Amino acid sequence: MAPTIGFDFDECLAHAYTIVPLALLLNKLLPRALSAPDVSPGVRVLLEKSRAIFFERIAENEVKTKGTLFRPSLLKILPKLLKLRNRGYINHLFIYSNNGLKVVLDTVDHILALTLKKEKVPESDLIREESGLHVLSPRIFLDEACRSVEPKEANGFREKSIEGIRSCVGDMDESDLWFLDDSRMHEKLMNSLKERYLVMKPYTIKVANRIIADILIQSFSIDAFTPGTPEGTVFIGQLQHIFPNFSVSGRETRKHLHEKLTKALSTFSPYGSGHIAKGWKDTEIAADVQYIETSLRSVLDLGTETVREEPNLTYREPVGGRRNSLRLPVSSRRRRNRGALTRRRKSQ
Repeated sequence: MAPTIGFDFDECLAHAYTIVPLALLLNKLLPRALSAPDVSPGVRVLLEKSRAIFFERIAENEVKTKGTLFRPSLLKILPKLLKLRNRGYINHLFIYSNNGLKVVLDTVDHILALTLKKEKVPESDLIREESGLHVLSPRIFLDEACRSVEPKEANGFREKSIEGIRSCVGDMDESDLWFLDDSRMHEKLMNSLKERYLVMKPYTIKVANRIIADILIQSFSIDAFTPGTPEGTVFIGQLQHIFPNFSVSGRETRKHLHEKLTKALSTFSPYGSGHIAKGWKDTEIAADVQYIETSLRSVLDLGTETVREEPNLTYREPVGGRRNSLRLPVSSRRRRNRGALTRRRKSQ
């Protein structure tokens, strides 16, 4: 059976801490509000378009920074794994996380797809779902029904297991499973997979709240932040579900609006404000890539095919032109002479 590779989510595949409020706003609250019968088709189209632009611009920021939301080394390795999956060498690439919000996994995976597409990954290597492009499937969160085989502790922790993964992803040989995680807490899974359980350096880089606020303002029209407008009536109401203390008068400059949104985001995600650590250095990324590629070498080599050169059966004339058709080759003349000599000896 083809290999299956699982990814932990938080601090392994990505660090989505500051994206959480926007995932809730744009992929849960706003779609629900837009489905209300009193929302006009025009407002629905405008806000849905702005929502899509926001995700595109977050992806553009990932390309620009070479990875902030996402672990930079995986942005380099995933295109190879996706190509192998598309060609049938890999069975599944999936998320198996103790994150409790399914909408966050789905949102971030969609942004990952947009990011990889901008990095020239063919759309045929990605997954087209009703909600848009995706990369990893299935995306299993903490309370997925299929994880009922893994007891949930009082503190909300579930220990990941072969049984749980099989229940959620499908039957597989244990020897065909690899798993990438930043934690050693899942001891049973570690002991089962041994060297196929990759313990990663925790990825703790965050997208700063001020950057998210800036992208949000760029993506939505000023009417979406203006009370009393058709767009603002819908959008501001949903913002205030997430940020109860957020308010606007409609007279704010973009700079003032940016300050208000950054403050609101920092109330929800305080560690995304103030001084934010810069992204990984090139040396850190290179070391991480080397570790992952070395650990997954037997999988990555599945796509390496030695092309055997077939003998060229096309007749090529010898250099210098055609042979003299009236003169036999040397080997033929020798065979003819040996035959004549044998006949003379028999006649004597």
